[in-house]
Amino acid sequence: MRVKILIASLVILFSANAMSSTSASTVSASDLILGKFNTYSRTDRMIIAKDILEKINALDSLVPNPTPNDLLWINTETEALKDSSTFTRRMNFIESAEFQEYKFKNHLKAMKYALVHIIDTNNVSSEMANWALLSSGLIDKDTIDDAIEVLKSHQKIPNYIGSDNDNKTMIASSVIGYSNFYHLWGEGILTYILIPYLSETTHPDDTIAKTWG
Repeated sequence: MRVKILIASLVILFSANAMSSTSASTVSASDLILGKFNTYSRTDRMIIAKDILEKINALDSLVPNPTPNDLLWINTETEALKDSSTFTRRMNFIESAEFQEYKFKNHLKAMKYALVHIIDTNNVSSEMANWALLSSGLIDKDTIDDAIEVLKSHQKIPNYIGSDNDNKTMIASSVIGYSNFYHLWGEGILTYILIPYLSETTHPDDTIAKTWG
């Protein structure tokens, strides 16, 4: 089943990139899936980071910010739950649009923070630390899938998110999982960026900086 989903994901993702790319050799986030980029090239890594940031910015712009009333309700309910362990109340809170919106906005903010620092830093170790933070956010399927599902059901985000025409956010369909592409990117970061880097940390810093320039 996972193989079929991966094949379907690749077909959809590469088709989307073919329509949006100006050159067949252009590096993009999709190259994280099969490692088809120069891991040691900072230029390639920055192009990938900027592509992911573009997708996450597009998604973030479609998710509304919690209102003051939403934040008040979340704080009030959080305090109340400290004295109430009823399963139903806890589930109602977790599945509420207010909580999912608040949690998801913070999740997106954390990934954007990591991406901006990846792009801005000239320090390889700092860059890699932020790739790790980004990867953990992209791989978190539960946070992304739950938020999209709840927010769509409450009409808090456009219904086209997760459709075949949604090439701006790259949120997949519910059939293969809303977070499918993000999860694959996160795995690619681990496999093709972080693990190769960590395998070379026994070398002197100047050697690493030269290799990973």
